[in-house]
Amino acid sequence: MTGYTVPIQKDMACANATEKISTVAAQAVSKKINGMAFKDAETFLEKLVDGKASVNHKLHTNAAESILSLLKSAENNAIAKKLDTERLTVMAAAHKGPKIFRGRRKRAFGMRMKSTHVQIVLKPAKIKNEIVGKKKLETKNDVVKKEGKLSEHITEKKTAEKKSG
Repeated sequence: MTGYTVPIQKDMACANATEKISTVAAQAVSKKINGMAFKDAETFLEKLVDGKASVNHKLHTNAAESILSLLKSAENNAIAKKLDTERLTVMAAAHKGPKIFRGRRKRAFGMRMKSTHVQIVLKPAKIKNEIVGKKKLETKNDVVKKEGKLSEHITEKKTAEKKSG
């Protein structure tokens, strides 16, 4: 798929729309929910709409309402793809939308209306040390960290370098 800020894969659900909301407000809200778990982002947006939460001490209710509706649309797409909504994380982005001009009225010239392009992508959360399709090989530092002897390993390396150099 094209038109998204991240490459879309089969295990991702997405939704995008051009909304008539402030770009600055949409960017602030999307920056706040970016990387959150799906359920956490949904509850945060609901609190933002109700006025119980704020972003930078401001209530961006219009932006929160439209992003929440997009988030629910992405959730429905995830359910249609049979993805587990408990393990999804949110990737949100907001950009300036197309220029929409209100028509000329009497003496007044056309006015530019605000529009913002909002994208929501739900992707599966990565489990620590899990890479899809490949096995992660343990490095020597990983083994040393497991044993808790990282500092001893580093000092041994430094002494060996001094002796050889």
